Amino acid sequence: MTNVSKPKLHDKKYTEAYRQFMNIISALKFSNSEYFMSGLLTESEQIMLVKRMASIFMFEEGKAPYTVASRTGISVSTAQRIYSQYLDGKFVKLISCVPQKQKNEFLDLLKDFTLSAGSSKARSRLLKRTLH
Repeated sequence: MTNVSKPKLHDKKYTEAYRQFMNIISALKFSNSEYFMSGLLTESEQIMLVKRMASIFMFEEGKAPYTVASRTGISVSTAQRIYSQYLDGKFVKLISCVPQKQKNEFLDLLKDFTLSAGSSKARSRLLKRTLH
């Protein structure tokens, strides 16, 4: 997902395009946000974002990168990279935006995700449940 295109946008143009993109997202009604995101992202991109969010919340709970990797199905090197970003404070605002109750509910779903690791249909069902 991170290597969408080779040509880089100029920083100023990218910043403005990103700002407009965020305005579009923030203006969505809750009932339309799922349609927007499922139309924009592939299933694998949706799963990747769910795993990334889960990893951040697990690091907030004090879990180690190896534990996060084994529970989410991401590689240990990816878990270590996200953990390094977590330690650098990159996710402080993100974490503070989400109420603790929602974090806990999200992490509870992770248990189901771990159980569904072998089945793409189970992952798809879990993803739909997670995004609701």
